[in-house]
Amino acid sequence: MASRGVLVIGRESYIGRAFAHQVRESLRVEFAGARDGTWRTVDFAGFSTVLLAAGLAHRRAGPGEKDLYLAVNRDLPLAVAEKAKKAWVGQFIFLSSFSVYGRRQGEINAQTPENPTDVYGFSKLAAEKALAGLAGDTFRVAILRPPMVYGPGCRGNFPRLADLVRRLPVFPDRPNRRSLIYIENLSRLLQLIVEHGGGGLFCPQNEEYVSTTDLVREIARAQGRQVRLSRLLNPAVSLLKPFVPEVEKLFGDLYYERNLSFETGLPPYNLVGFAESIRRSLQPGP
Repeated sequence: MASRGVLVIGRESYIGRAFAHQVRESLRVEFAGARDGTWRTVDFAGFSTVLLAAGLAHRRAGPGEKDLYLAVNRDLPLAVAEKAKKAWVGQFIFLSSFSVYGRRQGEINAQTPENPTDVYGFSKLAAEKALAGLAGDTFRVAILRPPMVYGPGCRGNFPRLADLVRRLPVFPDRPNRRSLIYIENLSRLLQLIVEHGGGGLFCPQNEEYVSTTDLVREIARAQGRQVRLSRLLNPAVSLLKPFVPEVEKLFGDLYYERNLSFETGLPPYNLVGFAESIRRSLQPGP
């Protein structure tokens, strides 16, 4: 692609801002607002890539909010992509979600069907299907389905867990396996996708699978304190898992099969190892 200018839709996007900060020396990145609709006034013709980073997440969907989720997570990406295609932008990148697979347990692989179980996952999958209809030789659509994203200044489950570790003297010592993606590793993958100009489906993750126990141990270490890990609490976890979604999410297995994440045809994108990523994540954001 002749020009590598990237237009990020979503001024307040955590991933969008982190990506722009990380690639500032090698790529031209500009922002347009999604919430205020200012993206509609921007001339897309000066960009080789449009990255749709805006979306509705990190909140519980209330009764009757399905239309709101579809408007933000499906209709907005489609409208932006249609404008990008008309402006002869060669590449569109959409940040979807692990949630399109639903509340599954165990391994996600190439044969795993999408089966969203909440309105967030449903709206993201609906956007993927709509965008697929626009993809072609001159308009490549890249879709990313990241698992939990964490890093300095992030929102969501990671800061809540870090706060919990600060307050708890003891934590269950229970093995499980989760896929996570550190923000610098995700930003590197986005950069590679932009530089190679292609499309397709990407299911990124860190090199290492992580158990919640490992995560708690590293958070405590980065905080300069210790948390006692005890297997005596595991029966309580087993008792609560079928009935409390938060416990299931914290201690269940849910991970991408490795080939799905790393056989991308792109160079390696994991820049930062697990322990260092936790240390960096507890620092203030950029």
